[in-house]
Amino acid sequence: MSSTAANAARGVVRTRTYRAVAVAYWTLVALVCVGGMIDPGPPSHPGFSPIGALLAAVSIVAAVRAARMGVAVADSHAVVRNLLSTSRIALADIDDVRVRNYDGLIVRNSPTSWLRTVALTTKAGTVVKAYGLVGFDPSVSRAAARLQELIGLPRGTRPPQHRV
Repeated sequence: MSSTAANAARGVVRTRTYRAVAVAYWTLVALVCVGGMIDPGPPSHPGFSPIGALLAAVSIVAAVRAARMGVAVADSHAVVRNLLSTSRIALADIDDVRVRNYDGLIVRNSPTSWLRTVALTTKAGTVVKAYGLVGFDPSVSRAAARLQELIGLPRGTRPPQHRV
């Protein structure tokens, strides 16, 4: 039996809007880079720029990573896929799933944010934020409730919220 079959997926939780915006952004950056490479340059610099090709390749990789952002829950573990990182957490180690303020790149450590994200807390106290699950409060609360259901945590009427 393969490890994939042994760890059959229970489900994947994603927020559509944020993922669509991220994929569209990185795809646009890749297209702009390709457009810059095929646009005829001055006669003194014929050919395409290797830097443009590198930026286009990085943008394509980022678009693929953005398309895969979210939390995948299998029988034994949860995989949190963000744009730049992937974390694997055993289901038995997950203590809590909460909706928290989004404190991403643009709004670093914001105490009052209109964007929200989901955070998984382990029994050891480690907080793993799912930056792929970003959105407004209703959609992120639905994502947190779905995660609680897939993980098997007790669910109240609304996931607990963390506000500073």
